[in-house]
Amino acid sequence: MWDSGGCSVILEQPLIHHDRPNHLAATLRRLPLFNDLSDEELTIIAERVTLRRYDSDAIIFSEGDTCVELLIVKEGALRSSKPQPTDAGN
Repeated sequence: MWDSGGCSVILEQPLIHHDRPNHLAATLRRLPLFNDLSDEELTIIAERVTLRRYDSDAIIFSEGDTCVELLIVKEGALRSSKPQPTDAGN
């Protein structure tokens, strides 16, 4: 989904979740990754979704973290950043 490229991803707005699986399936349906799945398949995935809310400026993942899940932003916005290397010659 994201190539972090060595970036940290920081949430700029909190996510608020109050949906149940059928609403989540509709949300997933809007993503190209899930376009070819049946309603039944989407419902199975939606039933296994873990909804999380992050506070503003929370770090979601950082460079070097092991990828163990697919992250989908339902509401809000993300900002990614990577510190610039320092100039070793100065």
